[in-house]
Order: sequence, then structure tokens, then C-alpha cells
Amino acid sequence: MRYLTREDLRGRGLNWSATHFSRKMREGTFPRAVKLGRQDRLGRNYWPQDEIDLWFAEKRAARDRRLAEAARAAAVAPCAPPSPRGNDPVNK
Repeated sequence: MRYLTREDLRGRGLNWSATHFSRKMREGTFPRAVKLGRQDRLGRNYWPQDEIDLWFAEKRAARDRRLAEAARAAAVAPCAPPSPRGNDPVNK
């Protein structure tokens, strides 16, 4: 199993502060970090790569569902009725 550092996560587009990472983990909306080895008493966090990959996949799936729903809603949205001839500024 491979573990990712915060720098690795930045390389994947997550340029969050340490505080934001902590908040998201506490909320349960981001995978929890683990600490490995002695040198990590200083607070260095690692995330299992498979959990991060799954998190990204879930985010992409949620985005795709929202886009599909918006496209369906736009396809069935009623069109505005045509303007009465007397109020049409183009045909005056």
C-alpha cells in the first residue's frame, strides 16, 4: 500500500491548508490521515492512496450526477411564451 503526503495531495490539486484538511477529516468528508514511524511525532500525516483515489472517484461521480440532473432539467424546462405582437420591440 502506498501512502500520500500533503505535498502529494497538492500535486493532485488539493491545495488546502493544514487547518482545512483537519476540518474536513473531523467532519468526515475527507479520509482520515495516519501517522507512520517515529519521525511523525511532529505531526506529519499520510493518507492511504486507495482511500484518496476512492474519494476523488466519489467526487467525480457526484459531479457527473449533478450535471446529468441539470441537463435533464434544462431539457424539460418550459420555454417562455412568445411575446404578443404589439409588445415585440423588433416588429414595431
